Amino acid sequence: MLQEFIGARRRAVSPVFVHAFALLGLAAGLVAAIPQAYGQAMQAAIGVYRPSVSKFFFDGNFDKLVDMKLTFGTPGTDVGLLGDLAGAGTRSPVLYRNGLWLVDSNKDASIDQTIVFGGGPTDIPLIADMDGDGREDLVLFRDGLWYVSAARDGNVSATYGFGAPGDVPVLGDVNGTGTKGLFIYRNGVWYGTTSRNTVVDKLFFFGGVPGDIPAMFDYDGDGKDDIAIFRNGTWYVSTDQGATVKTFFVFGTTGDKPLYAGTGATTTTFLDTARFLTHATFGPVVGDIAAAAGSCQTPNMNVCFNAFIDAQYAMAPTTLPVMAYQPQNQPGNCTSPLTPGGPADAVLFGTNCPRDLYTQFVPQRFFFKNALHAPDQLRQRVTWALSQILVTSAANDPIGYANRNYQQLLQKYALDNFWNLLFYVSVDPLMGNYLDMVNNAKADPVKNTNPNENYAREIMQLFSIGLWELNADGTLMLDGSGNPIPTYTQNDITEMAKVMTGWTYYPLTGAIKWNAPINYFVNMTPCEGSAPPAGGVICGTTNWHDITAKAPMGMPFAGNQTADTDLRVAVNALFYHPNTAPFISKQLIQHLVTSNPSPGYVLRVAQQFGSCTALYCGAGVPVGTRGDMRAVVKAVLLDPEALAPRNPITSSFGKLKEPVLLVTNLLRAVNSTSDGVYPLNQVPNMDENVYTSPTVFNYYPADYVIPGTSLAGPQFGIFNATTYFPRANFMYNLSLGASCPAATPNLCGQNPDVTIVGSTGTRIDYNLLTPYANNTTNLIQQVNNMLLFGTMPPGMKLAIKNAIDIPALGGPAGPYTAQQLLDRSRTAVYLVTVSPKYQLEF
Repeated sequence: MLQEFIGARRRAVSPVFVHAFALLGLAAGLVAAIPQAYGQAMQAAIGVYRPSVSKFFFDGNFDKLVDMKLTFGTPGTDVGLLGDLAGAGTRSPVLYRNGLWLVDSNKDASIDQTIVFGGGPTDIPLIADMDGDGREDLVLFRDGLWYVSAARDGNVSATYGFGAPGDVPVLGDVNGTGTKGLFIYRNGVWYGTTSRNTVVDKLFFFGGVPGDIPAMFDYDGDGKDDIAIFRNGTWYVSTDQGATVKTFFVFGTTGDKPLYAGTGATTTTFLDTARFLTHATFGPVVGDIAAAAGSCQTPNMNVCFNAFIDAQYAMAPTTLPVMAYQPQNQPGNCTSPLTPGGPADAVLFGTNCPRDLYTQFVPQRFFFKNALHAPDQLRQRVTWALSQILVTSAANDPIGYANRNYQQLLQKYALDNFWNLLFYVSVDPLMGNYLDMVNNAKADPVKNTNPNENYAREIMQLFSIGLWELNADGTLMLDGSGNPIPTYTQNDITEMAKVMTGWTYYPLTGAIKWNAPINYFVNMTPCEGSAPPAGGVICGTTNWHDITAKAPMGMPFAGNQTADTDLRVAVNALFYHPNTAPFISKQLIQHLVTSNPSPGYVLRVAQQFGSCTALYCGAGVPVGTRGDMRAVVKAVLLDPEALAPRNPITSSFGKLKEPVLLVTNLLRAVNSTSDGVYPLNQVPNMDENVYTSPTVFNYYPADYVIPGTSLAGPQFGIFNATTYFPRANFMYNLSLGASCPAATPNLCGQNPDVTIVGSTGTRIDYNLLTPYANNTTNLIQQVNNMLLFGTMPPGMKLAIKNAIDIPALGGPAGPYTAQQLLDRSRTAVYLVTVSPKYQLEF
């Protein structure tokens, strides 16, 4: 995923942003960075290089199991190393071949960069950050002389003399000062100079068995490099720089070369809480993260996160504003607002009748207001996810009240039971119009007509069981030939279409009748003639519902049943179908947490869908209940896979931020004020026009696979050169391109819409940053906390420092004017938000 994002990001460079991109130095490694942060990491990520096959093996979470294998180079010829030449916070394979350095920054076994440096017969290559700029440098040890190429271009930037021919060179920061010292290893004795001169100021005794390979890396995450010996696949580590082995482990075999792959999976209460809130809300807010993290001083973060979820469940829903019924054809004297509250509701609806009542403007605007400011964030977030699974679209009918009511239906049942959700979606008039269930008549042999099959197909394909038979963990069942097994056939669709007949709009006035005028305000009603089946609905003289016996997917439907009974039987059958639990569970995981959940993750959530347990069932819901959405959502958010620190070696977890989440994440993080107008006008340019999906398959295809990979990346289906420009423009127009009123100079953004009473526009409050802007390091750390939750890689920090420490912004030392403090803050925000790292969820 990350590699594809890099490629798309490179292709999407607009001339407007070339300067910013150059400042950031968005090389391949930058986006591959994994949270590593200002808190203590778990044990280091490690690796080995096997010269006999020129193969790298990596373990990112220190379970001593191989997370990634990579064949790269020529066996028996190359020297394998790892380096972070871009300052991305993750180390990638580098081969040294007789003076050539071959860099694979994407871990895809292809050469991304070639550097010429060295080539002498006794040269020993090393890689380390020698000048403290956050990017690692090329180093050669040659018979007691150390040559450094800090620009990584083959030119020597520094030379040191320490050691003698035959010594084994090692680089390490044993003091935790950020400066790598020079060490030489001789048969169990380590001589070091932390000042990089000829004076030995460190002396260690550790190792000494013939064949021992020395290594230095921060094993325990305390900020200081530890000394280690690699001996035939076993790593012996001294964490106190003494002669005694403090720990040992096995990873590799005889003949391998030990490698330090970088900081291991990082966990802090702040970072863990930010990750959880990324999934459970429309974007973490640094104050909320800190408050939650401060209350979560427990080894089991699930306790606090579970409490957060329960508190969210207990909150009253924040609804979209009520909109009255409107005639389908806009009246010539249309005057806003035509709403239940009368003129007082002008504050809500504005003064533009065609826009306010006959488009999605009002529901969209309040969607963003609620996403940004409503306290019931979890309900809002789950509702948005469901709107992309159980899809209707204003592209079919843009009238405002119909779409508002459908979204409220989703919100009402989002945390209820999936059976109710599926049933009430089925009788909703907007859904009936969208997928042709309304006025869908039984077959007429005389007219040679048959029932419309649209809803029958989609309730199975998209809303419940999917196209293919699934195992309980969401993986495909296969037949004896290894092929997937369809869940239904065309005949099943035909039979199900008979079930979905006989529903019409509820009458605006008078008796129920077939083909009643459009009414999106009340659920559809059956129309079953003057002598309907027992319990049916009297309507005219014709029963428009097919009362014959039916058998979709082998499910028996008795004859002479009402339309309501047949629909309930169908919903029941789909609800209890073994596919529904994994099919719906996986989609919720993909929308809320990650595009590529493991089968185990899907299974655990599906099990809660099938039968909720005591710790997961919603309040008042009996243990064992099927389809309890509160249990399902809690299982999605509290799964160990969702909460685990991210493995810095494997990068398939997480997802690209879809446009809505990109916008809301930013605006929430920077303490914005917004009336929703500016966001709703921006996301259509990014191919995600809220409530206006182009098809029933959502804004982007759920099964989209990133080209060149086997990874699912649904949101990448609408990410390309064209849609990236609006993403960057949005960031630019809210930061560097924003207006800052003289009366409130640190509140910058887009101006109010004069056609909306009380409009505030959309503005960022830079007062959260300007107090830090007199110190570059502090400013970058504050932006890092707000937008990346402490995960900004060192190379990115350096790039932003270089961008804001320019003469136009006051230079590196100040003093700064108030305008310069603001501009430095705005520049830092812009450069972070246009970076690929910000646009990926972790």
